[in-house]
Amino acid sequence: MSILELAQRDVPDLAAVAEGEYGVEISSARAAQYKSGRMGYDVLLKIDAPNAQRVMHRVFLPMEGDDKEKEDNFIRNVKRFVEAFKIVSDEPEDWVGASTWAILGVETTEEYGDQNRVRRFVTGPTA
Repeated sequence: MSILELAQRDVPDLAAVAEGEYGVEISSARAAQYKSGRMGYDVLLKIDAPNAQRVMHRVFLPMEGDDKEKEDNFIRNVKRFVEAFKIVSDEPEDWVGASTWAILGVETTEEYGDQNRVRRFVTGPTA
């Protein structure tokens, strides 16, 4: 099949989902170092909804120089992530396939349009 034949196929576009609670699954995860020097993880989440864009979620780690309040906030966020996905390995590739529920919001930017963002993870439906 040629590239031109494939380009003629009708496939739905992917889009952000409406704000709300959704099942999410880790489709990829990798360790990262950010411009600030901070370490963390880039986690790509698949949303359990038709034609939904994937969500990039970052898990930041505390670093030397963080004050106590900032360090505690990073630790809280790490704990919520680990507990929600029931993470049992330090290796991000082992996280792939783990699932949980998340409250998603929508953020709009000029560059990327509507994108979903994780507001918080939950361990089960809130209903």
